[in-house]
Amino acid sequence: MTRYLVIVNQFAGTCGLQGDLELRIRRALAPARVTLLRTASPDEARLEAARARRAGFDGVITVGGDGTHHWVVDALAGGDVPLGVIPLGTANDLAAELGIERDVEAACRVFREGGRARIDLVHATTGPRGASRGKAFATAGGMGLCTDVALGVCEARKRSRAFHWLMRQLGGLIYQLYMVWLLAFGRRLEHAYRLEQEDGTTRDVEAYMALVMNQAFLGKNFQAVPDASNRDGAFDVLLIKKHGWLPRLRLVATVATTLRAGHIGRADVEVVRARRLEVHAARPEAFFADGEHLGTTDRFVFRALPRALPVFVPLDRAEERAPARREAVSSGFGSGSGSGSGLFAA
Repeated sequence: MTRYLVIVNQFAGTCGLQGDLELRIRRALAPARVTLLRTASPDEARLEAARARRAGFDGVITVGGDGTHHWVVDALAGGDVPLGVIPLGTANDLAAELGIERDVEAACRVFREGGRARIDLVHATTGPRGASRGKAFATAGGMGLCTDVALGVCEARKRSRAFHWLMRQLGGLIYQLYMVWLLAFGRRLEHAYRLEQEDGTTRDVEAYMALVMNQAFLGKNFQAVPDASNRDGAFDVLLIKKHGWLPRLRLVATVATTLRAGHIGRADVEVVRARRLEVHAARPEAFFADGEHLGTTDRFVFRALPRALPVFVPLDRAEERAPARREAVSSGFGSGSGSGSGLFAA
C-alpha cells in the first residue's frame, strides 16, 4: 500500500482556518495509508521525516508555508523519498515554483498522479571555521535589507494578533509593504561584504542586500533573478549596491523595478552565479532562508547541492513518474494520527 507521512504546521498561514483539514487530506489521498503529525516543532518534523525515509514511505507531505517545508529538507536530501507540499502558508514560494496550487485537493491530486523531479538545494554554512553549522534550503535566502524585513515581520507577528491577521489577509504582499516602511524610515541600510569566489578571488562590496536565489522569485512579486533555476546545478546571488547620488532614492527605484524584473542591468545591481561562494560581513548579520532564521554570524559559505531533493510536481513538469502500485482498500482513512517519537513503531 502507498504510504505518506503528512506533517501539518498548525500555526502556519491559513492552516488553522481550514475546516476539517485532516479529514480532507485523508480523503484526497485515499486509499493510501496516511500517517498524520500535527506539530509546531522543527526538530520533531525533521526526526519523523528521517524515520519515514528509512521506512521507505512513498512521500513526506508538509502542510504550511516555506518554513514548514524547510523543516524536512535536510532529512530528505540525497534520498529517494519525495517531498510534497500543500501550500497554506504566507508566501508559498516553493509551491509556486513547483506548480502546486494553493488548494488541498488539487495538491493531493498531484501526489497521487506521481509526477516527480529532483531539484537543487543550497547548503549554507554559518559561523567561523571549526565551529560552523550547516543547513540546506530550497528557495532563497538573504542578508541585509531583506533579512531586516523578514525579522521585522516575524517580530510583529509575535507581538500583535492584528498584524498576524493582516498577514493572513495579504499573504506575501506583507513583505513588500514592510520593505517600503523600512525604506522610508529605516536609519542605516548599508552593509559591507567581502566575497570570496570558488577560484579564490576576493572583492569588497557595499550593498543594501545580498539574496542567494535558488529560483527566480521571492515573495511571489519580487522577481529577484529572472534566469535563476533550481535545476541548473548553481545558485545566483543578487546584490543591490550603494551607488551614485541620492542612493536611498535610487534604492527605492530599484526595488520598485524588481516587480517587473526591470532591475537587471541597472548600475546598482549585480548578479553573481556560483557553485560555491564565501561571504564575510563587516559585522554579525542574520541570515534567513525559506523564511527561517539559519544563523547570525559574520561568515557564510554557500554551496550548491545539484539535484539533491526529490519532489512531487505536476505531470507536465515531471522528469519521471512513480511506478504504479496496487492499493489495498481499507475500511478507514489510514493509520490514524500521532505525534512524537515512535510514530513509525506500530
